[in-house]
Amino acid sequence: AMLMEESNDKFTMLCRRILNKGQETAPKAGPLYALTVELERLADQYKHLTESILDIKGDIKIRKDVLDLVKRSNKGLRLFYELYYKFDGEKIVELKNVCLETIEDCFKLLRSKPLSLQETIVVFNCINICDRLYGSVGNIIILNV
Repeated sequence: AMLMEESNDKFTMLCRRILNKGQETAPKAGPLYALTVELERLADQYKHLTESILDIKGDIKIRKDVLDLVKRSNKGLRLFYELYYKFDGEKIVELKNVCLETIEDCFKLLRSKPLSLQETIVVFNCINICDRLYGSVGNIIILNV
């Protein structure tokens, strides 16, 4: 996992350097740069999510409702990916709904049921993933205007 993280960081830095050099000639370099930074941060969130699950000693027991939040966060990432490659106003609304509803359900779960430390970490990572996805939609809109 550490090797993948290092490779991802190096690739992200390369992309950022390329975008910085072409900023005067490429009008959309700014939003692309911001997306590159956010995608690297999303990768970090997924790394933390994975590490929190792998740190569990013994049998891994994460409740279904917590795993459902991970699935919904992944659905948001998939929608974000699809939006980048094929801009669609309806998908923006769907992504917004998936992210905001997932964040809301994360907070409901944190308030309503006792969670293990690992489950709490997973839920907080889901909140961060959805927040980053939703917060980055503006850059995709700028790229497509």
